[in-house]
Amino acid sequence: ALRPRQQPSHSCLYSQRSTLATPANLKASGKLEELAKHPALSMKQEWAVWLAGNKDSAIRQFLAQNHSIVKLGGIVEVLADDRDPYVRAALASNPALESRPDTIKNLCADEESWVRRSLADNPVVMNFPDIVETLSNDRRFHVRSALAYNLEIGRHEKIMARLAIDHTSDVRFALSNNPVVTNFPDIVETLSNDKDVWVCDSLVNDPNILKYPHVVQRMIKRLVSDKDPDIRSSIAVNPILMQCPEAIEILIRDPDPNVRYELLQNPNIGSYPHILKRLALDKEPLSTSTIYEQPPVSRAPTI
Repeated sequence: ALRPRQQPSHSCLYSQRSTLATPANLKASGKLEELAKHPALSMKQEWAVWLAGNKDSAIRQFLAQNHSIVKLGGIVEVLADDRDPYVRAALASNPALESRPDTIKNLCADEESWVRRSLADNPVVMNFPDIVETLSNDRRFHVRSALAYNLEIGRHEKIMARLAIDHTSDVRFALSNNPVVTNFPDIVETLSNDKDVWVCDSLVNDPNILKYPHVVQRMIKRLVSDKDPDIRSSIAVNPILMQCPEAIEILIRDPDPNVRYELLQNPNIGSYPHILKRLALDKEPLSTSTIYEQPPVSRAPTI
């Protein structure tokens, strides 16, 4: 009788997979994208050089994002001078770039703003105070916005304070969307009084803002009284609205039926059965041109 064929062990399968995924096999099979991403690529400098000269910009971008290539100083410098700004931007986003301060400095001075924006978005840039200072004063607002949205910006409170009063509202809006902001009372106070109501709307969407009840009350009252029905709709559906019963009463009487509709969609409105009853008796039809299929979403940060 034939004996059943034995299944290969897990270690054997792992060995086979590892062999198939070696840089040599990837190069031989023409899988250049996978080769450019391979974590062991730094062991084959000549291949990295070859990939850095590939005419396909996408391959060079994958190479620039490979953490291991920072061990190859010459390759990093080649990529930092690449003719394609998207390759340089990919390098600027590489979190392993921390070990190359000279390259970071060069990328910070790159003529293409999208390269500087990519660098501003990289958490490791926060380890270089002089670079953070330069980026916070960049002439292009989307570079400053990226810095404001960086989750490590909390390590530079003075820079945050400057971004909180930036002359471009997109920068302030990006900062208000950063969850670290609620750890800084002075920054919260500044943003909560911003002249752009969308900055205030963004800030009140962070659940951690509840640490500042007086600020929450003030912002809610401002938002429910705003002339823009989109703003009123946004706060109407926000669970945080329930912190201010006075504001709920205002929204029940809102002249725009779509705002009252969004109030009905508030996930916490069930705690107020008398409000539900009053909304259920609302006879005014919704405007077919402005009705939302889903609750309105605040403007996304432009970074």
